[in-house]
Amino acid sequence: MPASLSISRRGPWICLAIGLVLLATVRPPTPREQPPQQRLIPPPQMVEHLAFGYRETMADLLWIRLLQDAHICEQVEGGVAHVEGVVREGPACHLSWVYLMMDQLTDLAPRWKLPFSIMGTMLSVIVDDREGARRILEKAIQRFPHDWEFRFQAGYHYLWEVKDEARAAELMLQAAHRGAPPWVYALAANLMSQQGQAAVARAVLEDAIARGVRGPGEERLRLRLEQIERDLNSKKPQPPSSRPSGSKAP
Repeated sequence: MPASLSISRRGPWICLAIGLVLLATVRPPTPREQPPQQRLIPPPQMVEHLAFGYRETMADLLWIRLLQDAHICEQVEGGVAHVEGVVREGPACHLSWVYLMMDQLTDLAPRWKLPFSIMGTMLSVIVDDREGARRILEKAIQRFPHDWEFRFQAGYHYLWEVKDEARAAELMLQAAHRGAPPWVYALAANLMSQQGQAAVARAVLEDAIARGVRGPGEERLRLRLEQIERDLNSKKPQPPSSRPSGSKAP
């Protein structure tokens, strides 16, 4: 066998071995090594001009990197938006690293639905970046105008995180007109009631969990669902007392 042919056959395996060594040694620093503010660096705005025809490949790389820290809010201490016992007056993050990564990769791959279907709810519930979530969900609605799922997710965000019931009802009705199950019409009609709001929250959060969110993200989704149900139960009107107004306790 000619030496050149043998080398050509071994070339891909040599490249694979070198790649595996690089993956094992060149890794992003862990939270213990550097705080999130230093290790979460968004891509430059001109990244789409550096793809050289490989826009989808570049989007794949950004997606893989994003999934490693998709639950992080780098603008708060420790990188965790929701900490037990800590009450914040407003959202923990504003246009976070997760949002910036999503914005860039969805520009590189504008017809890729998977990131939109997962990260809108992640930004809203886990990262607590309400403005970033709003922009991504509105972007998804513009990119996929005939898909009812994104309007349904955005309806949850406007209802529970932005507190805009009118916009939420509008989005739910639009979702119903675009092929959503018939019960979405009832949700849109009952959105001003506590029962209707709970049904929207439960459907969106359970759908996000069913899409395969695991680790800290899944835990936060479940905690948010429990919190919403507790809040609604605490606001239920108490039944009137059967005792006559003028009677005295024995």
